[in-house]
Amino acid sequence: MSEVTTLTQIKTLFDEEWVLIADPVTDESLNIRSGKVLHHSKDRDEVYRKAVALRPTRSAIIYTGKMPEGTAVVLRPIRSTLHEASLSSKPNCSDRSAARS
Repeated sequence: MSEVTTLTQIKTLFDEEWVLIADPVTDESLNIRSGKVLHHSKDRDEVYRKAVALRPTRSAIIYTGKMPEGTAVVLRPIRSTLHEASLSSKPNCSDRSAARS
């Protein structure tokens, strides 16, 4: 979907799914009002992987269903995750020196 979709439409179209939204339009309290749907899935990790692959400049990920009671949500910037992933894939100094010996 490349057109701007309202949050109400997103919730109707993608009930109980995780949705990656580009260029989210927010109100003064930063509640999402609308945006462009880039990807959606019932699998949260799939949506996160898509966000990492697409690397949108401005985005949000929402869940359109009701969170089960007792669910904790941890917010973490995607860019930080990308940086950590690139660091973990690089060998550290001791790995390089071991490779030379």
